[in-house]
Amino acid sequence: MKLIKLSKEEFKKFADNHEQITFHQTEEWANLKKRNGWDSYYVGLQNGKKIVAGALILSKTLPVIKKKMFYSPRGFLIDYNNKELLREFTEEIKKFAKKEKAIFIKIDPYVEYQEHDNNGEIVENGYENKKAVDNLKELGYKFFGFNTMQESLQPRWMHVIEINNRNEEEVQKDMESKTRQILRKNEKSSIKTYEITKEELPLFKSIMEHTGDRRDFIDRPLSYYEAMWDTLHESGILKILIAEIDFNNFPIDFQNEYSIFQDLHSSSTVLYNNFYEAFSEGRKLEGRIDASSSGTSISKKILKQIHNNIHFILGNHLLLDD
Repeated sequence: MKLIKLSKEEFKKFADNHEQITFHQTEEWANLKKRNGWDSYYVGLQNGKKIVAGALILSKTLPVIKKKMFYSPRGFLIDYNNKELLREFTEEIKKFAKKEKAIFIKIDPYVEYQEHDNNGEIVENGYENKKAVDNLKELGYKFFGFNTMQESLQPRWMHVIEINNRNEEEVQKDMESKTRQILRKNEKSSIKTYEITKEELPLFKSIMEHTGDRRDFIDRPLSYYEAMWDTLHESGILKILIAEIDFNNFPIDFQNEYSIFQDLHSSSTVLYNNFYEAFSEGRKLEGRIDASSSGTSISKKILKQIHNNIHFILGNHLLLDD
């Protein structure tokens, strides 16, 4: 087997059919990183006429020493449990790095180490992949340990919900009850989500900047989001969504709920034979009516203040894998 340089088309054909493909191992991602001074190589391990492993390798020349560093975002496209294949690919990559005057290569493989539940607890008899990590360490890769989040370029913890061939109700069953409650509340509050255009990027940037100040994280400049849009949006990798409240509909929703609670309250004595049960349930409904009525009053005051404006409350960008 030998390592060869691949054309962009050859690499895409291989990568698109590999189970570990992510947007990090695409031409679009290489184009984005090029704007930040990274060069790129597309390589594959050839066995006969077949490519059995591959990688996008980003390269940048280090100051002072004038040597290159290699980085394969989200790691090689390879079976990390196949130690002999991993050994062969590693040796070929080391030769390639030496030829290109690179002094090291960094990888952060898209490999699940161990399955955890929503509370971060290890799932009994769940998925685990310790062999892959052991293979890498035995082949000379330096493992930086189980950091939490900010110590590495990519997040250590990822919460994944399977959505393929599942309806909305099935997907929501995998969410915590509080999350489902928030989703239902947002629907009642006239919160809508839509995908923005490039011209609306400054609006998204303002939301991110405000959230960064409030939640104490570093936001990116507008030029960063513009570069992401230019390189990732057309292919479908990037989508930017914004949530908004339309206050023209906001009081209507509360008024509808208010009417429903009134109907339930008036019929509570009919629904229950036991007087005390009816009284107790009626008191609960009274509280909900007061809250709903108060919400209607408050929303009308807000509506007077903002007239017919729509208020944007949330923004997020999604990087999508097939």
